[in-house]
Amino acid sequence: PDGESFTYVSIARGTWDIYVQRVGGRNPILVAGDTTIDERGPAYSPDGRQIAFSVGGGGIFVVGATGESPRRLTTIGSNPSWSPDGQRLAFGTEEVIDPYGVHNSGRIMIVDVGGGEPIPLVGDGPSPVYQPSWSPSGARIAFWVVRGGRRDIETVAATGGEPVLVTDDVAVDWAP
Repeated sequence: PDGESFTYVSIARGTWDIYVQRVGGRNPILVAGDTTIDERGPAYSPDGRQIAFSVGGGGIFVVGATGESPRRLTTIGSNPSWSPDGQRLAFGTEEVIDPYGVHNSGRIMIVDVGGGEPIPLVGDGPSPVYQPSWSPSGARIAFWVVRGGRRDIETVAATGGEPVLVTDDVAVDWAP
């Protein structure tokens, strides 16, 4: 968030691992690198002190920005997105690598960073939803939906409610 470093995913060691590197720096820091699982989808907290990420088939984790004190928040989920106040994470229940490689079972859930059970937000209906992205105001969460074979963007209030269609076209709209 301060523009001094960035986080990324690399498969250089044989599994997907998460790194942090200073802008202009040469030496990346391994933040999450279990050699038996894939860590993906890193997202900095609004204050830059933590990184949320998902592990293949294993849920959502939070770790300090340089790899300290990792902890599991959920046993399911992928593509975490921080609330602007840094208190909650929205995440999808189905991992997305490719907009056409989904199993049509995605839901969006929210979990408190301090712990607790995830709460379903949207996706219990006939159209699966994926890859949440919290709005800067914190009022809404954007995601993409599969409806009739098309991929479009919708938003929903962060407190739940009826989704609002944002795009309605033949283009593949995903990963808001």
